[in-house]
Amino acid sequence: MRTSKLNSLTSATRSKEFFVGNLRLTQFIGLVVIIMILGVSVAQAEAMIGEPCTQCAPGSFWVDSCDAGRDSIDNTGALVDIDLLGDGNLDCIADLDLDFGPCFWPDNLLIIERSAPVGGVINTEIVSMCLKNIGGFILIAGGGLGNGPFSLAASEGQIVQLPLHGDSLAESFFDVFFEIYVPPTYCPPEFPQGMFLYNQKPLRLTDTITCAPPVGDYIHPVGCCTLWTDPNPGFGMPVAALVTAHHQVNTPTLSEWGLIIFSLLILTLITTVVVKRRMAGIGAGTDASLPISGPLFFPALFIRVLTVTIGLSAVILVVATVISGSVPLRDIVGTILSGSIVAYIIHLWLGASNTDK
Repeated sequence: MRTSKLNSLTSATRSKEFFVGNLRLTQFIGLVVIIMILGVSVAQAEAMIGEPCTQCAPGSFWVDSCDAGRDSIDNTGALVDIDLLGDGNLDCIADLDLDFGPCFWPDNLLIIERSAPVGGVINTEIVSMCLKNIGGFILIAGGGLGNGPFSLAASEGQIVQLPLHGDSLAESFFDVFFEIYVPPTYCPPEFPQGMFLYNQKPLRLTDTITCAPPVGDYIHPVGCCTLWTDPNPGFGMPVAALVTAHHQVNTPTLSEWGLIIFSLLILTLITTVVVKRRMAGIGAGTDASLPISGPLFFPALFIRVLTVTIGLSAVILVVATVISGSVPLRDIVGTILSGSIVAYIIHLWLGASNTDK
């Protein structure tokens, strides 16, 4: 009799627990957390490239103790305002506000060369920089680089110790020569394939920094910069002007993939609750405290759905590679993680439908 009551109690207790296949809900959540940590670790490993202050640490007169080297920075972007000639004039009033992020791998790194310090001064040069806008604009800097008909001049600068403003501060500036590709949508009819814009005078960007690679916002502080169809003085025609420029280096942000995966995880949580209640027959007017039982994982169904989802994701990645030339690691990882979460949500709804039948 006691055994029967014990079995009944155990059965009742188990019926109140959430199970994912043979795993309790707490075990399932633990697995999800592990997967999330692995995904974040992969993204963090990529982001560690160019982590701020890893080459020249902050401190008193840090410039003099900074060795020569090369900084490869992954987290970079720019806010650029441009005045186009399309409205009939170049009046230094912005017609376009552009938000740039890194280009696709392997061109996603901002690479800066540093010389050894001499008298509190380090010579620097932007070896390579490629930024891309969602509207198709591409911004490039670096000596000898360029997607258009001309090669760019070197973008050189300095890091200068500022003892009068605190011995831990330094001024960093670059005199930048750049190329901006403007897609056909924003071009006059004589440029049906788009146009390339160049500055014939260097654009100075400055910031006060405390280490290298820095965390900062390099700003073009004064005046418009005329943009030409030819980077060589005395040639080409003026077709635009750069009104303002903010080049952000190592500025921490929540990535698009972080937002997508976080949203999908929230959707997964909501879906599991809805499906569990559906399988338990809980609806409006029903006591929500009733035990909710039933599986949250159907292995064979999940494998079939995951195969289709990952297959579609692979096709998307291949198309993106063909269009853009390459796909960064974070996009590959983000696509796989997102596809797996979507596959789980779809299989859960399908499994619940089959259970209803």
